[in-house]
Amino acid sequence: MPRGGARVNSGPPPDPNALRRERPSDAAGWTTLPAEGRRRANGAQAAAPTWPLLPDIGLRAERNVAAARAELLLRVIEEKLLLGDDTAALEKKLERAQRDIEVLDFQVKEQDGRERSLWRELWKYPQAVIWERDHQHRAVAMYVRHQVLGELGDLDQAKEARQWSDRLGVNPAAMARNRWRIVTDEIGARRAATAPVRPVAAPATDSVRDRARKLAAGGGVA
Repeated sequence: MPRGGARVNSGPPPDPNALRRERPSDAAGWTTLPAEGRRRANGAQAAAPTWPLLPDIGLRAERNVAAARAELLLRVIEEKLLLGDDTAALEKKLERAQRDIEVLDFQVKEQDGRERSLWRELWKYPQAVIWERDHQHRAVAMYVRHQVLGELGDLDQAKEARQWSDRLGVNPAAMARNRWRIVTDEIGARRAATAPVRPVAAPATDSVRDRARKLAAGGGVA
């Protein structure tokens, strides 16, 4: 019985630069994305949509659990000290719990700001034209959450972020698999580059006669 076969994302992704002009079918199916990204009707860059997710309660719950564990350990240590028992092992556990609290405090403090910053950055990408068209706001937000948690040290979240990156076409390989290519407004860029430069008028200066009049009038010379 034959084994193997085609796999998802197997083989090299399509190359938009290798399209053959004599074969129209090669160009079919490719979606061109504007390099300047999403724009408003007046040509200005469109603002990022409203962040759609609630605050992440996972990190906050972990922090509260770690704090409760540390408080319990502290009480047990205090009781054992009164009895004269050895508390070395419990003190090590307390140190680990306190270290966990410090890490989680930092992560909770950083998460919201990093999510909003990455969210605004992503909606400037050319791919955002597709995300907006297909109403993928929550999918993009989920990628942002996994990516930020990965940056804050969670390796499992980093792996999840890579999968979302493929689904959304964030990375170049995923863009090629989706048959997306970015195009630049070459006509607009060429027009801006060849626009005539208007000379800047030199500031007006007083003539020698005008300066003499000012001195005679007691006005001084600026």
